[in-house]
Amino acid sequence: MRFDHRGIGDSAGTSTFVELSPDIRSAIDALIDYCPQVTEIVLWGLCDAASAAMMYAPTDKRVKGLVLLNPWVRSEQTLARSYFRGYYVRRLLSSGFWKQLMSGNLKLGRALGSIANDARSAISTAKASHEATGAQTQGSLPGQFQVRMMNGLRDFPGRVLIVLSGNDITADEFRTFANSRREYRRLLCRDGLELKSIAESDHTFSTKKWRNQVILWSEEWVTSW
Repeated sequence: MRFDHRGIGDSAGTSTFVELSPDIRSAIDALIDYCPQVTEIVLWGLCDAASAAMMYAPTDKRVKGLVLLNPWVRSEQTLARSYFRGYYVRRLLSSGFWKQLMSGNLKLGRALGSIANDARSAISTAKASHEATGAQTQGSLPGQFQVRMMNGLRDFPGRVLIVLSGNDITADEFRTFANSRREYRRLLCRDGLELKSIAESDHTFSTKKWRNQVILWSEEWVTSW
């Protein structure tokens, strides 16, 4: 069942993704009222829907599984670190950069300065984007929503499938945040959790090939247990 939470699509009212637990519970209640034979629920969400599902799941025993696509953990820190890796480290690690340098067609000082400028520009743009999108969540972040997400994952006893895109800043930020603490890294290695990635995919898995891969993984995962 796909549903519109408050403030989205056909649903009235306003809410942010950190306030969606009542919406999720109401949707599950409605589904079970309509289909009383349903006894187990899997929450499937992309981006901030995945984040909301992580925070909600341990509060409802009917939820037995989570499929989480590119969970949203945005902060200035994750943005800066992800863009730094994308615009600076990856460039330094590319074979093309070193071939040009060794051939004498590229001056090291000028090249490093250019890469640093690109990185600073990207981070500034990302911070501006963060400030714009952050307005949607301000005033409703008790205890930091990122920590609430990871605590939810820790406390959820069911099965979890995480799918990350390889060409998406949101997925990069999730990797950055999940690797920031030992206890978070351990969570991603726990029993009952599978982590998959589509290297070329963008945030919304916008091609038929990428969508079909996500569908296949989701179907195989659910029917495996």
